[in-house]
Amino acid sequence: MLSQKELQELIIYRFIDAYVDLYSELNVHVITKQFHIHRATASAILTKYKKENQVI
Repeated sequence: MLSQKELQELIIYRFIDAYVDLYSELNVHVITKQFHIHRATASAILTKYKKENQVI
């Protein structure tokens, strides 16, 4: 079973995939506004997403 943090990250990862498919770019500001999370948290999630998906 996923923890609340893992579930939130999974939801944000899916949002990132969809947003990038639609707009071809994404920044932390979009994530913070959509999910009402702190900028540092959004940045950490986006960085982790990039590393896991070999975007960097």
